[in-house]
Amino acid sequence: MIDILNNSFGWNVTEFIEYDRIVDYFKNLRKDNEYIVSLDDRIYIENSDFNYSSTRAYNSMNSILNNPNDYKILQRNGLDLKEQNFNLKESIINSWKKDIIICDDWLFSWDTLTDVINKEIKDYVKEIRVILNFSGKEDLNWIPIKSMLEPTECIDWLDERDLFYWTKNWWASFKNWVDMNWLPYISSTEIALKKASIPEKKSKQFCQNMLDLNIDIWSEISNSLNKVIRLMDLPRISYLEAKYDKKIDIINILELEKNNI
Repeated sequence: MIDILNNSFGWNVTEFIEYDRIVDYFKNLRKDNEYIVSLDDRIYIENSDFNYSSTRAYNSMNSILNNPNDYKILQRNGLDLKEQNFNLKESIINSWKKDIIICDDWLFSWDTLTDVINKEIKDYVKEIRVILNFSGKEDLNWIPIKSMLEPTECIDWLDERDLFYWTKNWWASFKNWVDMNWLPYISSTEIALKKASIPEKKSKQFCQNMLDLNIDIWSEISNSLNKVIRLMDLPRISYLEAKYDKKIDIINILELEKNNI
């Protein structure tokens, strides 16, 4: 994957941040009296006090490309944040820990944090901790921000999960009728350009190479399970049922997607 990314830019542009390094960063800062709110669903913090689920849910697939401000902050299951915010408040009230620490993977806009740090808990939030801080700011409304890294010349931040079909908590999400769907950053040259910052001239080759890698991985999964994985087994990409029969093998879908790029 790193080789494919580097080849797209023509030099060794990719800096890989090891998962264990991220886990240790959050772990080493933690104090016993801190109430830890993880905004990334426990991915980097196993024993957080509250696992907050959120995503930018675009109103359509078209909005992701052509209307990037057409979204709402929702839970990853597509539900409103209201009940989750209420549960967070109740959990904090019932906890002996009074110093609230908000932890997230990266900070660029303030959308999610603004929704989480509402007026009920604002006065109790002592710090915001992130892996990457792209904002250039040291605080959010006087709440200090502690960052593992503060890159000044970063092209983009990608999770590996953004580049593979059917991984947890990944990609750009959008509402398809009532269902949440998730669009991988390799599904089109336009998505690769706008969501993963892949150079336009190299975006087609990048997508095709990444789809080959997806095919290899899904072949291994199918072989290890001794099972054909079909589109209907993967509801988060149900938007593809508009193009393909829901009984089609995921590997065949990836082959067809590759040929259509």
